[in-house]
Amino acid sequence: MTRLLARILPAVTLCAWSGLLLYFYFSGRIAPYLTPTFRWFALGAGLLLPVVAIGLLLSARGVIITPEEECEPATFGNAGGSSLRGGQWIAFLVLTVPIYAAATYTQDSYSAATIRNRGFVTDPASLPSSARDRLAAARSAQSAAGAPAALPGAPTAPTTAAPGHVPPPAPGALPPRVIPEPALPGQPDSATGGANGPIDIAAFLPRGTDGALVATVVDLISIAPMDSERPAWSGRKFEVVGQYLPDRNGSKLKFQLVRMFMYCCASDARPVALTVAAPGSMDGIAEMGWVKVIGEAKFAQGERGWDVEFQAERVLPIDPPADAMLY
Repeated sequence: MTRLLARILPAVTLCAWSGLLLYFYFSGRIAPYLTPTFRWFALGAGLLLPVVAIGLLLSARGVIITPEEECEPATFGNAGGSSLRGGQWIAFLVLTVPIYAAATYTQDSYSAATIRNRGFVTDPASLPSSARDRLAAARSAQSAAGAPAALPGAPTAPTTAAPGHVPPPAPGALPPRVIPEPALPGQPDSATGGANGPIDIAAFLPRGTDGALVATVVDLISIAPMDSERPAWSGRKFEVVGQYLPDRNGSKLKFQLVRMFMYCCASDARPVALTVAAPGSMDGIAEMGWVKVIGEAKFAQGERGWDVEFQAERVLPIDPPADAMLY
């Protein structure tokens, strides 16, 4: 019996890891740990490990034997007559018990203490600016839609292009991809600004149930330093979802609306915080509870540049979203 276990124990170890990976993937628990791009690798590993385990069983690999046992005749279910050793049990336990204990007892969310210890991200330069990317894409689409389309077969009159002018694309051709250059200090942001002025953000932001534009914490923080786009975001009603974190100094008038921003995995996730002016008492909302905040974004010049503060009209408790992370 011990010899049979010595043969199958490495395969059992691989199957244990496979079961854990597949459980995390299909149960959805993998969401707080990996971005969607890397979740497929976890699924692939979970499906590949049982194949490797079967290969170990068929080839009798992975069984540790001594030189003396190599000379013993091999029998069915026994590679070289080897028997199970204490070291193999220790290796099996070290490779399986910690990960299963972590999967059982580790929470899939961040506590308020963890959020505060990691430090809030309020500077968009510290994050890939999703708002800037969305605005640049919307600007390109708006410019392409605003260009007059030529009739099929109609000749095009030659024109003298002004310096810096980019001619419209030919009929049926895709518009050229424009990579904006960063603005110099004191100049308007060239990523989305220009002669066309601020874009209509209602054209690319979805609307919530009450008609408010749905934005993220990262969107609003990213807009703050963009001189050309702040006017389009000021005075508009937004709906923002996040976790409620009371003010560290005990103020009842303000709180932090927090979302975790993940680059690739949980180890690099950073809390992005939006300062919210409370509309009233927050006594009925639990710390780190999920809320939907409806109100207006207020931009003001601060010591380190432009800051944003969300003036809340309503704060509504909600169920956690399907994917709590921002990417």
